[in-house]
Amino acid sequence: MHGLEQDRKRQRLRSRRLESHEERRSDEGSTFETLVPGLAEARRRRERRHRSSQVDPDDEEQVSGMLELGDDEEVVYEEE
Repeated sequence: MHGLEQDRKRQRLRSRRLESHEERRSDEGSTFETLVPGLAEARRRRERRHRSSQVDPDDEEQVSGMLELGDDEEVVYEEE
């Protein structure tokens, strides 16, 4: 019985080793990309747009320009 337990323990440890696991790869890219075509491109466009709209906090002129209200914006102070 003792030898059988050791064999099972060795098998368990062997199955946990990284060498025994196979990495799955698909040639057509990620499966999510195949389900939603064009998603990666849309994300890249959105990130590019977001980066270009950010203001450099060290540039006072950019910061004050960002803080100015537009024609259709206003600040209203009220009590709750």
